[in-house]
Amino acid sequence: MINKQTMELIMEDKNVHLELIDDNNKAYEVNIVNYENYILKFTSPVDNGKLIKLKKGLEIPIQIKAHSCLFSGEVKIIASTSSFFRKKDSSKIIISAELSKLLQQESGKYLITKASEKNNKIFNQRRADFRLNINLEIEYTLIMTNTGKIIETIEHKKGALVDISAGGMCMISPDHFNKDDNLELCFEILGKKFIVVGAILEIIPISEREYRNRIKFIDFDEGDETELASTILRHQQLYK
Repeated sequence: MINKQTMELIMEDKNVHLELIDDNNKAYEVNIVNYENYILKFTSPVDNGKLIKLKKGLEIPIQIKAHSCLFSGEVKIIASTSSFFRKKDSSKIIISAELSKLLQQESGKYLITKASEKNNKIFNQRRADFRLNINLEIEYTLIMTNTGKIIETIEHKKGALVDISAGGMCMISPDHFNKDDNLELCFEILGKKFIVVGAILEIIPISEREYRNRIKFIDFDEGDETELASTILRHQQLYK
């Protein structure tokens, strides 16, 4: 079984290839956009020039080729969003999927991570897990329901951001959402604006018109996940 550090080493290969395998054992090569904490983001597969729609919750076998090795596993589709965000160009649909079955190495040399690399990964994970209590205005939009229905009508609403980490947040809203609904979230910390996609993990009623939503981030603009972690720590250092 491939551990977290080795997974990240695999993804560092500039020539890494990802293939989705259908029920007929046909492979569709897609481009990897990002990988973080067992979440893979990749372009939508295409068959004869047409996009293949991947429904939320669908589990798909995969193969990854990297460092002259072959790995097999399975992913579960958790989101499908335009990059960045909701652009009409269908060629820019980005799929987010979670590794539901960890990779097994099928062939090639055994990959070993260096201790220093492992320590850096542990530090970065601790930084990503740091949670900041804060009180900020946030703008949100429901973009996909927990049934996979994409919301075409964009309606921006305002809520209160009460705590945040690089992996998720807690938001107070007047709207009642369902678990696994996907939201586009827009907020600003220390003058830096962030737009991310998050999935609802838990909803706690506070009053008749207020709900506390625990949210997991599932899609960032390129580079923003690392930038958010740094900004959160910088805010804590400035205002502690």
